[in-house]
Amino acid sequence: MKCPGRLGEDLTDSSKEISLKIYTEAAAYAETRDVIICDTQVRFGLVNGQLTLVDEVLTPDSSRFWPRDAYAPGRPQPSFDKQFVRRLP
Repeated sequence: MKCPGRLGEDLTDSSKEISLKIYTEAAAYAETRDVIICDTQVRFGLVNGQLTLVDEVLTPDSSRFWPRDAYAPGRPQPSFDKQFVRRLP
């Protein structure tokens, strides 16, 4: 997705490329440990005009991790993150 009115095409493309690289490498590593990284967030900011990672990445607060051996589509998944708190009534 491009946001030329806000970031400009170069910053949008750079943030997308870096985000996908972080996720792809982390997901490949997690897979060797039988963990699925369901999703994660990556936050950037501009520091002195430079695109900079500005928040933690791949933590239980910013990501959802599922044990591969317990994964079953169509239902809530057991997780190694704070997802169980989100499901509390």
